[in-house]
Amino acid sequence: MAEIDDEAQQTSKSRSQVFEIWLRIAGRRRAAEKLERDTLAYYMSRTAEQAAEDEAISSAAFRAAKKRKIDP
Repeated sequence: MAEIDDEAQQTSKSRSQVFEIWLRIAGRRRAAEKLERDTLAYYMSRTAEQAAEDEAISSAAFRAAKKRKIDP
């Protein structure tokens, strides 16, 4: 509670406002960590065929983008 009181005093917010902010921050952090874990799991589970297909699509898109004239 001392940390919450210190934060409330420094920011001129109520204890409940500080606690709500901290809960929101913790929720966002958990969501970001879950997204990172899920993304890693997805890429680790791909087959060699899927990786090769993604690489082919990426290369084709890069070549097509290089052919476009954006600035006169």
